[in-house]
Amino acid sequence: SATSASTSTSDSTASIAANVAFTDAATTVAATNTTPRLLRYQQVEGAFSNPNGDVAEVTAEWLFATVGEIRQLRSRSGDVAEDEDGGHAMGKQSVSLLPSLVELYSGNGNHTCCLSPHFIRVTAVEIEPRLCAAAYENFTVNGVENAVCRALPAEVFAREKTKNTLPHVKPSTSKTFKVRDGKRRESKEMVAEDEEKVEEVEREEEEDILACAGEHGVVLVDPPRAGLDLDTLALVRQFRSILYIACDARSLRRDLVERGLAESHDVRRMALFDHFPFSKFCEVAVWLEAKEMIL
Repeated sequence: SATSASTSTSDSTASIAANVAFTDAATTVAATNTTPRLLRYQQVEGAFSNPNGDVAEVTAEWLFATVGEIRQLRSRSGDVAEDEDGGHAMGKQSVSLLPSLVELYSGNGNHTCCLSPHFIRVTAVEIEPRLCAAAYENFTVNGVENAVCRALPAEVFAREKTKNTLPHVKPSTSKTFKVRDGKRRESKEMVAEDEEKVEEVEREEEEDILACAGEHGVVLVDPPRAGLDLDTLALVRQFRSILYIACDARSLRRDLVERGLAESHDVRRMALFDHFPFSKFCEVAVWLEAKEMIL
């Protein structure tokens, strides 16, 4: 249930924009200075959104600060090697940024836009194609150039990546939106040969991300109140760092305790966000870190 600061609009095909100010960290891991950052979002009417803009802003700030803590943790744990110029490097990658983020149930990309400055690459997955299109608009408006959005269910993405393809699951026909040099490229607008090349490269990039998920990977999940299905949970537990936003605390407890996520990962930080005052539901955000590096 991706949050967004949005209101209603009179046209079912129209989009609306909401200005939300967040605090953005400086570009280096050790920096403590912060500068204001303004993010702007568009939301298609009739597609899912969380209407509580104030709490959405606080949630995004918590996520951003938590990912900053993950970056500092990686630096302190010795995963980061200092180069000759005094900067940091992880292999050939600059570790002023984490290598990658996989975000499931990404909605209109509001969290993607917020967190993208922390990462070299971001792969977002959202079941609703209209929200994927809105995510691209938000990428463009907010200058996000390192994100891909795939329009397919999280469980299908998970089965692709864990090779747990069930007989009733059809091969993915997802539509991919990618930002390259600030221009939109949609697979349906490409010639067949170009489309195949682009999708092959994107699949290879995803495989590279998942190959090092246990060592460096970060995954963000924001599922509906039912929580994670078993296939998605199997994928998520492969990541070293997990950010889990639960719409129902009971589903979170089930995934942690009954389905064993707490056996492989420790809870490092937790927060409660009352998106729906006077209702019985509160969103619970949890940062989990693998007890041992998963290789």
